Amino acid sequence: MMKELGFLVAFVFTFSTIPLNAQFESIKGLEVDLIKSHTEGELQGYNTYRVYAVMENEGDAIMAVYGQEKTPLLITTDGEFYQHPRGGATSREVHRYDLRELSEIHPLLAYDSWLTIGYEDHYENAVSSLAMDVRDFEDTQNVADSIYTTDGAWFVYPDVNAPTKQAPKQCVAGPSKRILLMQLTTNGNLEGLINVQGMTRVFDLYLEEDNTYQKTRNNIRNTGLQFTAP
Repeated sequence: MMKELGFLVAFVFTFSTIPLNAQFESIKGLEVDLIKSHTEGELQGYNTYRVYAVMENEGDAIMAVYGQEKTPLLITTDGEFYQHPRGGATSREVHRYDLRELSEIHPLLAYDSWLTIGYEDHYENAVSSLAMDVRDFEDTQNVADSIYTTDGAWFVYPDVNAPTKQAPKQCVAGPSKRILLMQLTTNGNLEGLINVQGMTRVFDLYLEEDNTYQKTRNNIRNTGLQFTAP
């Protein structure tokens, strides 16, 4: 499976999206927002966090969050992650109708723990995962305590038919320059170590030899990004 992911990362996120002579750039880092501190009810003692990639520019994109042998992905809590019975390991498994129209019936679904790129529910959400060890993260009981991989990712395929092989809308940073990567609800301390891969916004590259401009984009790759909460 390790070679399978290596091929996926090399092919999908390099050869399919970015010129071979492109440079590598970085994101600014990660930010963690406290969404809610639960003081009563079933989730008393839990906190809900959202983790964002902070990009250099509006229009930059994250295509994959991954772990490899030399740069593993590990997200842990010394407590438990909360997983709602109608949720799942990714936000693609959270149905918008349940989240909005049935919010009075399933009020805690809004605090389900999930992985994503950009979107918080299933609508037009193309996020997928490969070889992710989420232990019991998809279980309906609160028993998961880590998300780990040395050979896996969650990702979104690029639109290879677009003129600039652009990232889908969900992967692209808006005016805030932030891209949502996960929501985690836990009753413990949270620590994360992740790697990201993507591409910059399209820009005009000046070609001095013929005094013209060519639309292009560069790779984005960061390894060993860390976050903690609280």
